[in-house]
Order: sequence, then C-alpha cells, then structure tokens
Amino acid sequence: MSAQLYIHYGGIAYMLVGREPDEVRQELDDALRRGEPYWLEANYGEGRPSQTHLLVMPGVPLALRYDTDPAP
Repeated sequence: MSAQLYIHYGGIAYMLVGREPDEVRQELDDALRRGEPYWLEANYGEGRPSQTHLLVMPGVPLALRYDTDPAP
C-alpha cells in the first residue's frame, strides 16, 4: 500500500491525494511568503471523499502528516 499525505486543519485530517510532502511544504511556504490568503485543495471523508478547499494564511495553525504505513 502506498503512503498517504494528510493536512490537519481545524482539528480535522484532510487527505492530499497525489502530492509529495516537500511539494506541499514549498507551496505553503510560497503562499505564506506572499502574505495573501491561499486556498489549498484537499479531500475530506472516507469511501467517497468530498473535495474541500482549506484557507491558508498567517496565523492559521495546520500540520502535515506523511503516513508511510497506513492501516489496511
């Protein structure tokens, strides 16, 4: 099974499909450096996830988690 990348935002874990951790970190760094609000696309839910957009801007806490051994 392949690794999964998640972003924890507002106490909820969202999945970032087809993304690499370094790529997402750079994207977020660039957005924060510009100092403008930025919408990051993610998926929410299991089975048939819903497309979600998360507002990223200074002062909004978030964390990236790269799960290299996801549960079956």
